[in-house]
Amino acid sequence: MAKRTEDSLWFPEKLGRSLVELRRQRGLTQQQLGELMGLAGKAGQTYVCRLERGRFRSPSLRLVGDYLRACGAGFEDVLDVLHEYTRRPSVLDEQGWVHVEQAIEGLPSKVAGQAIRYDFKTTQARRRAGKLPEEPRLRVEHDLNWARKQAWLRRLHACVVQVVNEHGFDLGGEFRQILLQGHARKVWGILGRTKGKPDERARLIAEAEDKFLRQDVVLPEVVRVVDEAVEALSRQVD
Repeated sequence: MAKRTEDSLWFPEKLGRSLVELRRQRGLTQQQLGELMGLAGKAGQTYVCRLERGRFRSPSLRLVGDYLRACGAGFEDVLDVLHEYTRRPSVLDEQGWVHVEQAIEGLPSKVAGQAIRYDFKTTQARRRAGKLPEEPRLRVEHDLNWARKQAWLRRLHACVVQVVNEHGFDLGGEFRQILLQGHARKVWGILGRTKGKPDERARLIAEAEDKFLRQDVVLPEVVRVVDEAVEALSRQVD
């Protein structure tokens, strides 16, 4: 099981600051408040000091309640802290986010930004669907796989542009370039799904080429050269 992060434990510190304010409003020293809690002498002062500084990582309701009683206050006086804490994502969600931040540190800033947006989108979707958060290791794995996929898709796009320019193909406008990029991504997907299945791969690529050519977007020669370039790039992934 993953350890709880320090950030997920800010609650005792923030609660402690609120308790200090209540004690000061009452005009009590730490030792006096300790005595009102039934904790006499120096030991009582030390106990109160630890609570106010957040040294109790999981303060019990009774401990907080006794402190509030000694101040003549109630739980309603610290509701803002309690509400702020409970409105946060679950501890598992926050653990996952810490792992994601650590995992993307070495990525290029653009890729890291995209990975963050992907992570936020997927975690929000799980929450809306009523699903439990992913275990941090799996969450990081999915985010990094997505980031790698995006990096290869950018290389694919650049590859198609390079092939078109090197062969001097005139596609006749941006719209046809977009359609050709879409065909290249489709072929890329087929190549990824059919590793170790040469017959199925050949059939699906032939079907994709035939369907694209029927749209009469570009010449067959362009499609052939682009598909060969996509296959060559795919072998680099393998």
